[in-house]
Amino acid sequence: MSKQVLLVAIGSLLILTISLTGCSQPVASTVSGAQQQAISQLLDQITTDTYAARLLRFSNPRNTYSAPDELMAVEEAIISELEAWNYLVTTELISIDRQYAPSPDGLEYQTGPFSMRNIIAQKTGTQPDLAPVILAAHHDTVAWAPGTNDNGTGCAGVLEAAFALKDTTFERTIIFAFFAFEEDGLIGSEAYAASLAPHELPDSVIVLETIGFTSEKQNTVPVADVLLSMPVVGNFAGVFASTESRALLLDFLSAANRDVPGLPIYSIAVDDGMGSNPFLQDLLRSDHSPFWYRAVPALMITDTANLREGNVYHTADDDFAHVDLDFAMRVSKAAISTLCVRSGLIP
Repeated sequence: MSKQVLLVAIGSLLILTISLTGCSQPVASTVSGAQQQAISQLLDQITTDTYAARLLRFSNPRNTYSAPDELMAVEEAIISELEAWNYLVTTELISIDRQYAPSPDGLEYQTGPFSMRNIIAQKTGTQPDLAPVILAAHHDTVAWAPGTNDNGTGCAGVLEAAFALKDTTFERTIIFAFFAFEEDGLIGSEAYAASLAPHELPDSVIVLETIGFTSEKQNTVPVADVLLSMPVVGNFAGVFASTESRALLLDFLSAANRDVPGLPIYSIAVDDGMGSNPFLQDLLRSDHSPFWYRAVPALMITDTANLREGNVYHTADDDFAHVDLDFAMRVSKAAISTLCVRSGLIP
């Protein structure tokens, strides 16, 4: 099957979509005037200050090998906050027994077992038989990094959504997920996705993965640059979708265009052949991919952190000072608007 490359400009958004020739063309969800007004009012609650306040708690390594107390404290804080907002919160203990290098030079090792929790918060919709929508981020870090960007920024975005939407009614059930052991091979999200029976699969999944670093120069993985014509300035949100996720991708782009004007976006929907291309393996490196494998529409939203010049990805400098708060907050707003649309907000 041949591939079709389409370059489209929508407002200030840069969109690169790769799709399969011959597939039916998806369309964005319809949003009523009352829904749009309600979404705008919800997003007005989210500011750089509120986002920064949520991000501050993600300022230390959260790692079960090197910082188990900090990890547990953050997990308890997330659970406590979600329960205070009247969400139904469940946890799943995820355990692994492997050998790890808890320092970047790889000279020190520890063995397990090690455990941390998937944290799942649910807001039941008015039509609970409809498939739910998930907004997710991972809350672990590599052992030696504070992980404020990777992935405190994603966690802060999910918490902002949970707070903003706590008193709002939706047709579909919404699930806010904080996945364990992403840094060790997506173990938490794989366990969660594998646990779902076919009738329990979500309608769609939005994953916030490291959304707070910007740079004057954007790089590309060698060889992949001939497949992905990425912008040269690292000031955009990268939104990566599968073939099944193209309608979800359009909903995100439409939401961003309506509610976060001026946010640069680079997006791509890859067919199965491109998703398995060895030069594009970075497209599978977060908690969306276990859902792609089950043909569930899912997006990875990312700042492409390790491809940006001067990045602090997986280093001891991944701290609060290196986060572009306004950028991370605006990316979060676009995701929250999309969540509202996909969940069927009832004004």
